[in-house]
Amino acid sequence: MRIKLIKAPGGRAQTDMRERWIGLILPVIRQVPDCAACSDKDFDVSTADQAYLVGIEDVLELLKRHDSVAFEYWKDYLLRNFAGTMAFSSKICQVLPD
Repeated sequence: MRIKLIKAPGGRAQTDMRERWIGLILPVIRQVPDCAACSDKDFDVSTADQAYLVGIEDVLELLKRHDSVAFEYWKDYLLRNFAGTMAFSSKICQVLPD
């Protein structure tokens, strides 16, 4: 399964930096019905949302190709704050056919 981010993730980062995620396509590790364990205040993943777990290494590699400015802005934060995976709310994603 792959997802395409169709809206900016919520959070405290500058709007223009959050909007740079839009259009990024990522492979999904798994879908989770309750994201309490994987939520992060800077990505505003609601515990009521269904979410998609993605691998940090995939995120970094694909974000670098998608938007080098966003990659430079987010890389250190992502590596420091996520242990292998992160989640995106289903509310900001479109599931793509395989």
